[in-house]
Amino acid sequence: MLTFLLLTIMFLLAGNGIVKIFFEMIQDGGALDVVFGWQKILKKLYAKESKVAHLLESMLGGCKRCFSFWFMPTWFLFYCITSKYAFHIWITDLITHSGFWHWVIICLTNWTWYCMFHALGAEGGYFILTKFKNKSNVV
Repeated sequence: MLTFLLLTIMFLLAGNGIVKIFFEMIQDGGALDVVFGWQKILKKLYAKESKVAHLLESMLGGCKRCFSFWFMPTWFLFYCITSKYAFHIWITDLITHSGFWHWVIICLTNWTWYCMFHALGAEGGYFILTKFKNKSNVV
């Protein structure tokens, strides 16, 4: 269980670092902006009058909180697959009930674990994006 908790902490910290790196890369002059024209794509989405386009623009980097929030489900899936299939441990491995209640407890445990991971990851990513400013022209 200690291994699982350490793996979870590692994935939360790594996910927040990746959010910071990706967000910086999509800003004006960043690597993804230069290669793919990311800011032009976001401006085109923002110019549309569709609510879906505005939501998509926010998800893809128009809003720090939205970017962090929408990155975490993908990161949780990667964390879940890595934990289960590479390390062979998961939060529900300790559940020993059988029958109907076994599946109810597994579903509730997984849902609770996802909510906890997503909340901590999204807020942690937003905190890192807002509190740790990029210092430019530092030699």
